[in-house]
Amino acid sequence: EYALPDSTLAKDILTRRLAPFETPKLRWSELLAAATGLSQAELVRASDEAAKRAVLNGSRTIPSSTLLAALRERQASAR
Repeated sequence: EYALPDSTLAKDILTRRLAPFETPKLRWSELLAAATGLSQAELVRASDEAAKRAVLNGSRTIPSSTLLAALRERQASAR
């Protein structure tokens, strides 16, 4: 069994997964609070969902609100 990622690892996972995109001024304290309790796989899924939304909207930028919504969706489905 694997331990859940701490905030440092969670930030690293999200940052690496979203590296191909612009992520200006992400509100890390809010994002990491929403990421609490999610597994590494769930963090990757949330990142992928945020990236997919950006691509479908013809954007290379992922704002905090998009990533936050994806993290909250993963929280809801993890319950």
